[in-house]
Order: sequence, then structure tokens, then C-alpha cells
Amino acid sequence: MLLITILSAGTILSCGKPTEILTNEINTADIVQELPADEEKATEIPKQEVEVVINELDEAREAGKSVENIFFFDSYMHKGTDENRYVTALGSMEYSESERAAFIKNYLQSWDMYKEKPDGVVNGAEKSQVDYYLDESKRMTCFVVHMWFDSWVDYEGEVHDPYEITYCAAVAWEELEMQGSLSYESDEKGKVIAESLYGVSGDCIADISYEYMPGIVFPFIVTYQSKEEKDYDIEKLLNRNNKFWLYRDWAETDKMGVVRKYKRDIKEGYEYDADILCTYNKAGRLEAFLEQLSDFDIEMECEEENSGEILFRYNNNNLDTIDYHFCMFSHGTWDSSGKIHFDEQNRMVYRECYVTHGTHYWVYLYEEDEVRPKAIIYMCKQPYSWKDDGSAYDVEMSAYFFTPELP
Repeated sequence: MLLITILSAGTILSCGKPTEILTNEINTADIVQELPADEEKATEIPKQEVEVVINELDEAREAGKSVENIFFFDSYMHKGTDENRYVTALGSMEYSESERAAFIKNYLQSWDMYKEKPDGVVNGAEKSQVDYYLDESKRMTCFVVHMWFDSWVDYEGEVHDPYEITYCAAVAWEELEMQGSLSYESDEKGKVIAESLYGVSGDCIADISYEYMPGIVFPFIVTYQSKEEKDYDIEKLLNRNNKFWLYRDWAETDKMGVVRKYKRDIKEGYEYDADILCTYNKAGRLEAFLEQLSDFDIEMECEEENSGEILFRYNNNNLDTIDYHFCMFSHGTWDSSGKIHFDEQNRMVYRECYVTHGTHYWVYLYEEDEVRPKAIIYMCKQPYSWKDDGSAYDVEMSAYFFTPELP
């Protein structure tokens, strides 16, 4: 049973509908007003109409759309206040398996949350694993995030064994910040075809709709409207289980509806003319997006064959990984390369990308066979830790939780 099952059951947070303001009348028949003894009759109190307040989220509920509430955790909320007690990590490759197990045990014991076995385990395509520990009496969840990395070569050419990085986080339920709600619609196959993002007031911030193209597992965006609210990281909340935002209007298709070219920047969605070819394997599944070398990259003497490449690899006809790389001259260094891992249901479960100060990591948690992740855990670059002082540095973690609203 995943953490979010308990969230949706309402034992962590009140995830039902907010108190509704309905069309009604104030009935004053039961109001007793004490009058002076010599008053023969009580003055009649007239009925009053209550103004109906209906927001856009209420309208989505009335239309029968599925609704989720959004909650946010950020390690920065504890910055400067014994922050390593809330989020810490073991990043050194020098630690043995037994030392790493002792590190986890000590962390859980510091919160009086240690158990021989976690309450749940979520695996992420052999790249990550999340163990979680629940305590309803303390109203707290502890996460232990394991991430494994391949062998690596140092500056002197020495090859090092694969290694693990371990994050530990304590999330107090009362400290989760509600950031609004999402409504969505699905087709008969369970694929999401439309979403709307709402603020805590119930006002709509953004709308998006999708279309699915032959041979491609992720959707293309048909319509998108946004009020561009600065307080909301819209691209992390809408289309949340897809890295790239591709627009249907910029896709060129053949007579069978298969996408053959894409004419817009894929990396950031900038509105400039791009020449991107789409190739497919023998099974008709998307194999690559190849952005032809731009005039600017040629002028800058870029040594790459293309200005950008997104490569899709499959295992038993299921999408296994996506590798991408963009030329730094035309696209910059931020998120210029990365890798995405999928499970056997074509769900994104883990991704990483290069940034100028290291690497960013995301782990996606799902409830059983659902297509929408119930939680996204984000970690900013690999932490540093040394055996001599036992300290961890540069530990940053945040998470979004998406809880189904109770009927």
C-alpha cells in the first residue's frame, strides 16, 4: 500500500472537498430572540437569501471530472534550523553496504520511526528505490531514497565500481503546503486527454488538452492556456509524467497521421523554426527526434552531428529509456543532456539531467496500475559526505504529492 493510499483515505490530511457554499435560505424559525416581558409579540425576522459562490473548481466537480489536491514539501523550509535532521544524505562512494544500512537505521531512530521493514517499497526501473515508513500517531512519514549509478572513470583514468547515493527525509504531515488542485479527464483507454490547474481559491490557473499520435507513448499538446501565475511551477504540475512538451500544431504528419517532422524547439519550447526529423523502428515506434544542425551551431563550429538528439530505446516492445543531448551553443548547458527510465507500463519512473552545478534527479511514485504519479521526489545534485566528520552537505530535496479528492 503506497503512502498516497493513506493520504487519499484522509488519515494524513483532510483531502475531501472544501466546505461547499450552496444555494440555500436562512431559516429563522428556530432563532429565539428574548424580548422584554411587556412586549406582546416578537418582531418577525424575515428570511434572507445567501449569495451563491461557485468557483471554477466547483464547476469541474459538478461536471464529474476527476480532482486531485496538490501538496508540497521542501527541505528549504528547514534551512538553518538543524536542516540535516529533516533531510540528509550519504553521497560518498567510500561507504560499505553495512555502513549505509547503519546510517539509515540511525536516521530513522532519531525520529523514533525505525522498523525492521518499511511500510512500503516502490522500485524505479532498477535505478531507484523508495522505502517509506509511516506513523499515524506521530503524523509523519520518513522516506529513504536509494539511487544507483554505473561505474565511472576519474581524471586519472581509473575505473570505479558502481555506487549508491541515499537520501533520507522526514515529512511532517502538518507541514505539507497545499498548493491547489488539478482536474482531469481520460479517454476510454484511461489516457489523460485534458487537465486544469487551480489555485487554492479554486480559480483556474491553466488548461491543457492532449492528442496521442501513432507510435508515440506520450501526448502532444493541442491547446494550452495559462494566466502565468508566478507562484505555480505549472510545467511540473501539468503533463507531469512527461519530460517534453510537444505541440500538435508544430508536428507535420503523413497521410496515416504519423509524425514525420517537428518544427519547433523541443528542449524549451521556444518559438523559432527548427528542422527536426522523426524516425521509427520496424515496429512503427518512435526511435528518434533529430534536430538538424543549425546555421548558428555550424558557425560556432559545433562538433555534434545534430543540434539536438532524443533517442528512444525499447525492451520487449515497451519503452525502456530516453537519452537526450543538445548542442550547448544553440541550447545552453542547463539540462543539455539527460536520461529517463520507464517501467513495463511505459510510465516514467526516474530521470536525471545535467545542470551547470551537477545533476538533478527525479523519482516518480505510482499507485498500482495508475498512469498518473501520486508523488514526485526531486533531488538537486549529488550530496557530499565524508567519513571523518559524518556530515552531509548540499542536501536539497522537495516533493509533490497528488491526492485523489474524496467523493
